[in-house]
Amino acid sequence: MIGLARPARTKKSGNDVPIQTLTAKAKVVDLSDQDALLLGLLGFAATKLWNVANHHRRSVWGATGKIPDFVQQCRELKTNRWYKLLPSQSSQEILSELDDSYRSWFSHRKNGDPSARPPGFRKKETLSTVTFKQKAFEILPGNRVKLRLPKTYARREMVLEYHLPPDTTLGKVQQVKLTCDPTSGDWYVHIAHRVPIEYREAGIRVIQVSEKNTSTTCPLCNKRVKTARIQRGLFLHCGQAFNADLVGAYNILQRYLREAGRAWPDPSGVVGALARPAVNRFVWRKTTPKGREQGTFKQAV
Repeated sequence: MIGLARPARTKKSGNDVPIQTLTAKAKVVDLSDQDALLLGLLGFAATKLWNVANHHRRSVWGATGKIPDFVQQCRELKTNRWYKLLPSQSSQEILSELDDSYRSWFSHRKNGDPSARPPGFRKKETLSTVTFKQKAFEILPGNRVKLRLPKTYARREMVLEYHLPPDTTLGKVQQVKLTCDPTSGDWYVHIAHRVPIEYREAGIRVIQVSEKNTSTTCPLCNKRVKTARIQRGLFLHCGQAFNADLVGAYNILQRYLREAGRAWPDPSGVVGALARPAVNRFVWRKTTPKGREQGTFKQAV
């Protein structure tokens, strides 16, 4: 069996074993009232920093016609009170997420989407995700994690206990993210860790294939058409409607077979070959203030 891997998703360790990054979601347990208040303050500070940084971008944009980038904001907001209430790498992660959101907006506008809007402000009662990078946390025995806090706090660290899902074994941990369930108020840690890809025992050979332009190339005529992805998840070209993710996967497989000089396999001998399913087209109407897409489904011809 052959597995096709996207190069950006895996890395190789010193012994040439491909590595993948997984994320384990674990519920925080036995949380004291004091620690709960502190986590709430961190989440609130993250929300405030997002809004301050967003306001800063819009203000500079209105005054100069130019939007400050990630590096500029890190330099100009490092003395802000909300920036200083978070570990420096956590604050930088928020500014990086905002920068990515603006870049995504630019991309949609460039591709001719008139409905695209710049990133909005977060509600003040929202507790945003807080990311702790390698120097700001330490995984302890007994399903515990130590979080290091900035100098603005009387406490310089806090230890949280969490409950991992069954049969979960952590590899080398890269980062930890804290999120709060807005309905239950429960806190969760999302632990990103690296583990080797175990594929040889299953008879799988991994081959890296470039994914460049695969999501914007029509699978029927093989032409690259940037405007064919008119909505999220929808690819329209040659009079047909496709799932955009399947278009990318199909083109990656096609690229591998072409580069390897191999012919398309007989569909009758391919495990998992399915009859052509019914296709419905989603006709977009508008996006709500909460970011939800509204529209109607119609049977594709």
